[in-house]
Amino acid sequence: MTILKKILYFFAVVSVLILAYTGFIPYFIYDEPITGFLLILHVAISPVFAVCMTVVILFWAHEHRFNTPGQQRLSKNVRSKKDKVSIPTKKPSLKICFWLIVLLTPVVMGSIILSMYRIFGTRGQEILLTLHLVSALLFFVVGIIHTFLLINSKVLEVNNK
Repeated sequence: MTILKKILYFFAVVSVLILAYTGFIPYFIYDEPITGFLLILHVAISPVFAVCMTVVILFWAHEHRFNTPGQQRLSKNVRSKKDKVSIPTKKPSLKICFWLIVLLTPVVMGSIILSMYRIFGTRGQEILLTLHLVSALLFFVVGIIHTFLLINSKVLEVNNK
């Protein structure tokens, strides 16, 4: 993995952590919507998140595609659980997490952007805000799993040889 991809992934992870902190802490701890400084920080970091995720998705999509060898490994893993044979590979799980992130990114961004317009009415805005919260939570969990799998597979090591 090139240093540029690592830097972009780092900025994406940092922006996700800041967004998660500013978005989830007021809601889950204090049971209040985001207000004040946390709202300003959340809105200010959102474009960084959007740009970083777009570039990360573009740079990583080719190497995370499900080609024939990847599909064979995935099917071997499924069969190996029945046959009690262990085939150590983390590639399919990395790919699945990556594509879940790709699917959740436009939902997270689109739901909040659409809620800013009055075309959906009050109830529609509430639904879109709930969709934003749930998809952001799923995105955060899948992102943690993906980062953990990347670190375990030593893809993010600084001293690649």
